[in-house]
Amino acid sequence: MKDAGDKVKSGEWSIDEYADFLGNISNTLAQKEQEIREIEIPEEAFEDFREELEMGFMGIELYNDGIAEMKIYVEDKDSAHIDYGLQLIADGNERINEAMRINRENRRKLEEMYIDTSTFM
Repeated sequence: MKDAGDKVKSGEWSIDEYADFLGNISNTLAQKEQEIREIEIPEEAFEDFREELEMGFMGIELYNDGIAEMKIYVEDKDSAHIDYGLQLIADGNERINEAMRINRENRRKLEEMYIDTSTFM
């Protein structure tokens, strides 16, 4: 993302190339987000995943906000939009990484519970 911003700022990429890049990233993210939202979570397990889901969706929202901010550059050529968009994306990445950490922790707990209960059989 930063490389693309640097390329358009330096003139190595045209505005149209940058707009296409952002559009492709935006479409890919929308597809991934839809796939995540379509994962069925049983109602009785939802509470166990709440923190992970909230953190992950907050990260996705920030990432989308960052792309939207960067798209404003295409209209007004103010590089501050690229810089702010990159910051939003970095914040989003942090939250997505935290969601993944929570996911790993939850899986570890489930595995430990399975191991603990299987020893009594």
